[in-house]
Amino acid sequence: MINDLRTLLSGLLEQFEASEGRSPDAYWEAALFQPMAAGKYLSAVTTLVRTGLLKAEVAGRRLRWSLPTLRQAAVPSPGGEGCSWGLGFSWRELPATEPFLITSALVTRGLCDAAAALPQEREVVDLAEQALRGLDSWCTRWLAHDAQTGDAIPAYSPGIRRAIYNAAAVAWSVLLDHRPERQREAAEGLSRLWACRMPGAGWCYEAGNGVVDLLHQAYLFGAMRSVVSADDIEPHMLSTFSQFSASTTWLDVVHVVEHQPLGQIGHRWARHAGAHWLVLDARPARLWSLGELLRVLSEAATAGQSAHWLTRAGGVAADVLRRAGAPGEREMVFGRHTMHLAHGLAAYIAAKRASHQAVDAAVPGAGAGA
Repeated sequence: MINDLRTLLSGLLEQFEASEGRSPDAYWEAALFQPMAAGKYLSAVTTLVRTGLLKAEVAGRRLRWSLPTLRQAAVPSPGGEGCSWGLGFSWRELPATEPFLITSALVTRGLCDAAAALPQEREVVDLAEQALRGLDSWCTRWLAHDAQTGDAIPAYSPGIRRAIYNAAAVAWSVLLDHRPERQREAAEGLSRLWACRMPGAGWCYEAGNGVVDLLHQAYLFGAMRSVVSADDIEPHMLSTFSQFSASTTWLDVVHVVEHQPLGQIGHRWARHAGAHWLVLDARPARLWSLGELLRVLSEAATAGQSAHWLTRAGGVAADVLRRAGAPGEREMVFGRHTMHLAHGLAAYIAAKRASHQAVDAAVPGAGAGA
């Protein structure tokens, strides 16, 4: 399977590069450059560099095309310093130039990943610093109050000034990793978000919203691994992700309700979880949800958490192969989806490589030539 996954990853990256990052989206039919996809592309490429699967000089040449386009797509941060990024197209009647926290955080993460792996690429380093300034000022000055706790949380966008948990978590995790002067505030913010989790369900999109979806759970658990111990986070990862696992595939959305639903409604069914009921939607997970789940499980395995996660990641990888090869899979042309997949595939391949190296190191003579 690993060779098939490498072939898929190579094809996704080459397709993205050949199109210069232009593609349609689930919310926009015309092909255009999408900064979020470019951020995930940078993270995927530099994951391969960090694990020795791609030479740094080759990676530098491959990703240079994306930097002028990302710079051109940047808009001022609502925090007043540095730059941010939007979707590249209009959404919810907001302009195409509207910056979004989750988009800006993923682009900043990608640029910081690239700057760390390729410090000789000065344009990457300079743009990463501008992006960090933008994210820092956003998380410090452009805030919204959580309706549940009253805490100040980085707001989702200038036009949607709401406390959206997954976006704030990803933004704070980037600052925690790359902005030493903000580590304390970022860690405290992530710890507050950890407390907003619903046992047995996960995080809703925001306070008072009953939607729990796979993509955003993956974003949140990926961010929380920096501040929550493996012993504390692993049981919650298992219970939350398991609710999306069906017999043949992964599901995308769970709705949290307080009272038992009366009977089955269309393609949904329900089960009890603690003080809540979970209404499960039988529609399969979107490709970017699978990609982000694959990344988080693979990175948990690489970080020395339970070997269980590499096994679970292998199941997700097999589902990715099946979905990617299905005739007429429309999401395979959406750049944001395919680059989430690419990042997840790169992380899984890296985790498998690290696992084999650990076995070779533990067993005398393992991997030695004849």
